[in-house]
Amino acid sequence: LLLGTAGWVLLIRGLDRLFSSPNLEASLEPLKITIKKAASDFVVVRHGKTAPFLPPAGGYLIAYENDPEGFRADAKVFDTWFNATRLAAQVLDRDTDRNWVRSSSEIDYLKPEDRLDAWGHAFCLLRRENTLLVISAGSAAPSTPLCRDIHMEARELAQLPHGKLLESPSRTFVLVLDKNRLQTSKPAPLPTFVLLCFCRPHLRN
Repeated sequence: LLLGTAGWVLLIRGLDRLFSSPNLEASLEPLKITIKKAASDFVVVRHGKTAPFLPPAGGYLIAYENDPEGFRADAKVFDTWFNATRLAAQVLDRDTDRNWVRSSSEIDYLKPEDRLDAWGHAFCLLRRENTLLVISAGSAAPSTPLCRDIHMEARELAQLPHGKLLESPSRTFVLVLDKNRLQTSKPAPLPTFVLLCFCRPHLRN
């Protein structure tokens, strides 16, 4: 079962509290990365990937042992989805203007750390009525893109999947959220794959 947007927010906040002790955080960091990687497989739509999703053979913890750097990279993509989702929810809740384009760095009611993707770039935001487009420049970008160059109409936003982070051919990431959908969404049960992360054999030293 997939976890709703609100459910993922609660899960990651819970993990952050659980790992708040520096010693505990270091020892459980592989587990945290593994959970984020597993989550990214559900909330991120990769460019050019059309095959149905299949979890790694042997489980995520075993796969982490074989490719820790790849897991860390995917964990950052999940963090970007998480930050973009949290930012979008705040903007849709607090901003009364309905037609604008701006950088997240210009939104003064957001905390400085809430304005950035996982690679330190400010997001570009485009709002059309109750729908918000959030753009991350991605890991390879040297800086934040020029937000004023973004042009998109409400009908175009409506055609994009909502709530997932979409990877573009240029390796930027795009998230679309709708205020009405956020207000009616409910957290779903904890996904089975997260439970499987805990049930697989422990990481070897």
